[in-house]
Amino acid sequence: MIRRFYLLIIIPLLLTSCLTIKTKKNVAVDYFNIGNSYFELKNYSKAIENYEKSMNYDPKSEETIFNLILSYHLNKNYDKTEKMIKKYDKKVNSDYTKKLLMLLGNNYYLQGKFDYAIKIFSEYMTIYPEDANCYFNLGLTYLKLANEKMAFSYFMDAYRRDNKHIPAIYNIADYYFKNQDYQNSHNYFLMILDLDKSNPDIYYRLGEIEYLMNEYDMSKNNLLKAVELSPKNPDYYILLAKVYANGYKDKNKTLEYLEKSFINGFKNLDLLQQTSEFKLLFELEEFKKLLVKYNVR
Repeated sequence: MIRRFYLLIIIPLLLTSCLTIKTKKNVAVDYFNIGNSYFELKNYSKAIENYEKSMNYDPKSEETIFNLILSYHLNKNYDKTEKMIKKYDKKVNSDYTKKLLMLLGNNYYLQGKFDYAIKIFSEYMTIYPEDANCYFNLGLTYLKLANEKMAFSYFMDAYRRDNKHIPAIYNIADYYFKNQDYQNSHNYFLMILDLDKSNPDIYYRLGEIEYLMNEYDMSKNNLLKAVELSPKNPDYYILLAKVYANGYKDKNKTLEYLEKSFINGFKNLDLLQQTSEFKLLFELEEFKKLLVKYNVR
């Protein structure tokens, strides 16, 4: 009878214990989901609040740990981000450890601690040598240190590991452009266009290079495509005006696109005065009227 008595007591206690654990996990999941909703809205402070509540009920959830750390990072709570990463980087599985190590490097980068960032990214690179993103992040870090050659080297490393890595390809193209190697720059921007035909900036950059290479028809076509995709960017109209002024000697089209740039907010008179393609326009009454009409000073 005594043994049966203890069995009767133990069974309900076990059932109660299981129910409590299940309830805590359910509450943790509820707070986690609420945190995700705020995260999607980019309300990181509210996301943090709910992820922290979730961890009170389930402190071992790797998804919650990672999302909380990421929210701290995006909310610019860099000290908390670093402390959390160092606390948990050895306590989660390899997939999350990989993400946390990269995030720690990013955390140092955004604080301007570039030497620390390089150290972490280099550590990451030795563990995951085929991850193009790490080489790209190293490239960005060296750009911040004004070491363009080293940055370019890492961007190329990223591209070799992933020939569809658009940010790496863009920086390679931009490096060649800054060094006036327009043909190579043009080739790499074309690679991006093959991967993404919806980005107006790529058409603009191609048009810019083609203008400098005196390929006026190609430049015009790419700039018109940029305008089609982003009709409110005044820079596109300014370059189109330069194409028509210098490439086609077409005064009317030049004025037409300059006016469109004014309509879309261009107001930099100093830049217009310094632009050789537009110097003769300042002698024209119709151009002077446009400047007055759109209050370009």
